[in-house]
This record gives sequence, structure tokens and C-alpha cells, in this order.
Amino acid sequence: MYSSENNRVTTHVTIETTPGCTIKTRATIEGARDSRVITLVTIQTTPGSRVTTRVTNESARESRLTTRVTIQSARESRLTKCFTIEPTTSIRKSDPQPKK
Repeated sequence: MYSSENNRVTTHVTIETTPGCTIKTRATIEGARDSRVITLVTIQTTPGSRVTTRVTNESARESRLTTRVTIQSARESRLTKCFTIEPTTSIRKSDPQPKK
């Protein structure tokens, strides 16, 4: 998913599985400056299912990224979640205020 400047991108994904299914989901988001990217993923599994989700956010400075992953699984399901957020610019921490 690519977004240009000042764009808003919203993605909704719903996955429902049957017993014994294997699901792999990958989402890569590369947002330009001042973009707002919202990704919502809902996965509903049944017993014996295997779910693997990977979300990678690569954004420029001042982009707003929101990623929500909700996994509703039945008992005995195997879940693996990997989340990576990689901004293209470094984030500066503010200097602590000197004590008076």
C-alpha cells in the first residue's frame, strides 16, 4: 500500500477460517509525509487453525500510522504475531528539564 502526501488510507480486512486452516497475512505500508494510514485486521479462527500476521509500517516524517490487529481465536489455535514499525527518519527525544 502506497500513499501520497496528505492522503488518508483506511484498510479493513476480515478473515474467517474453518477448522485446520493455515492463514498467513502480510501488510506493508509505505506512507509519504503527512499521510494518515489506518489498518484494521480482524481474524476469527476455529480450533486447530494456525494464524500468522505480519505488519510492516515504513513511513516518512510526520506521518500518522495506526495499526490494529484483533485476533479472535477458538481454543487450541496457534497464533503468531509480528509487528514492525520503521520510520525513515530518526525520532529525537526532548532533553530533560534541569532541576531547579
